[in-house]
Amino acid sequence: MISKLASGCFLGTVLSRRAYQGIVLTETRHHQRDWLPVHAHQNAYFCLVRRGQFVERYGQQERLCKPMMLTFHPPEELHSEKIESPVSCSFNIEIETGVLEHAGQACAVPMKSQECMDKSMAHLAMRLQQEFSLHDAVSPLAVEGLTLELLAGLLRSQRPRDTVPIWLKRIRDLLQDRFQSPLSLEELAIEAGIHPVYLVQCFRRHFHCTPGHYQRRLRVEWARDKLSKSTLSLSEIALLAGFADQSHLTRWFKQFLGVTPARYRATHRV
Repeated sequence: MISKLASGCFLGTVLSRRAYQGIVLTETRHHQRDWLPVHAHQNAYFCLVRRGQFVERYGQQERLCKPMMLTFHPPEELHSEKIESPVSCSFNIEIETGVLEHAGQACAVPMKSQECMDKSMAHLAMRLQQEFSLHDAVSPLAVEGLTLELLAGLLRSQRPRDTVPIWLKRIRDLLQDRFQSPLSLEELAIEAGIHPVYLVQCFRRHFHCTPGHYQRRLRVEWARDKLSKSTLSLSEIALLAGFADQSHLTRWFKQFLGVTPARYRATHRV
């Protein structure tokens, strides 16, 4: 059974924890013999590796996490870790839903795990840990400010380097509105009034995937919501989402989320 960890909860040893308004800071420690099975966290969080290293697996990918590496994890992301050093210590910055949604009004919060390549963000996380250790009357204000600055750095890193053309925004909106319907590249190109090859090139440059991949991701997200909140069968959800059948849904659901729809429903149904 996949664990879904509540706010402030982490596998391994929790050394210390402090909760502020919508923000939870936690220091954790793991040993080489530890194996953290597939699990998810209720909240989005940043993880700053302070000591040791571990291999993190998420979906069909993995990365080696070393000291001073900062990663972002969206809420309910499925992942596992294998500790590869005698001791590994991390500092975790959890961001509860209200704070995350407020930040998302400025720019879409990424829904995929990622390494924060900007070193200034790791330094912000370190300042948060220092504030966590200091813990005086001003700490709540300082923690909120530093966390929002950290979120701003994350959101800024998601912005395309050049302005998204109006016609491309129209195509993205069309995909979002009609993600359950079959849409061909030719139809999208006619709607945009440009050549299909140019459409794909621009779409990938600004949204980092093809229109087809984007549409499948929307279908998977819709199916994920229905799996946890409805009593519809897997085959019904598959067809309503726009997939050919249940096996088609299962293949893409597992590719995007690293788990089958049936297993996801068993652990996330409300």
